[in-house]
Amino acid sequence: MVSLVIVLAGVQAWNSINIRQYPRSENSTVTVSTVYVGASAELVRGFVTTPLEASIASAEGIDYIESRACRASRSSAPG
Repeated sequence: MVSLVIVLAGVQAWNSINIRQYPRSENSTVTVSTVYVGASAELVRGFVTTPLEASIASAEGIDYIESRACRASRSSAPG
């Protein structure tokens, strides 16, 4: 019986917490996929990914960028 009262009091307290008390959190995510058939991952990173990262990083509100470069096979190219 006491446990039920404690649980109900906790649920009531949780529901009465004002939303303004939570920290504001905004996560901006940018995803860019590039396919350069026949090029190595290092070539794609140097000529495509790095310039794109520099342009995206200059935009306001971007705090974190993560990218990956990999070799694409001919069968995975659109078209």
